[in-house]
Amino acid sequence: MAEIRATPQQRAAAEDRGGALLVAAAAGSGKTKVLVDRLMGYLTDPTDPADLDEFLIITYTRAAASELRGKIAARIAEALAGTPNDRHLQRQLTRVYLAQISTVHSFCQAVLRQYAAEDIQKVMVHFSVHTYSGDIKTYDFVYNPD
Repeated sequence: MAEIRATPQQRAAAEDRGGALLVAAAAGSGKTKVLVDRLMGYLTDPTDPADLDEFLIITYTRAAASELRGKIAARIAEALAGTPNDRHLQRQLTRVYLAQISTVHSFCQAVLRQYAAEDIQKVMVHFSVHTYSGDIKTYDFVYNPD
């Protein structure tokens, strides 16, 4: 399969190291490629390579998150094939399934679960998660001083 060439705008987004990045574009426009290229730039930086689980990667659907995780794993494996003794890339391949690649809802739910449980004595928390299937899951954390 031929390599898809990035547009100048996509290349600029992938190569920019100015901080956080939001990629918003129409379906099929190359957002995933830009995100994966940008991430690989950080992971393979020759002077200061990053670890995959240092990133928060948010998508809109579970299917997109799963697809993105698979594409990241494939690109790391491809890079590792070229340098099979690269211990950093070997570690990154094992971290693919530890990395925070999720939907906005899943990420927020994880934050609420983690910090509400830690601060249970300080706050009363009630939150609901509405899933795409219409299911509603309600969570209550109530402080009881007794």
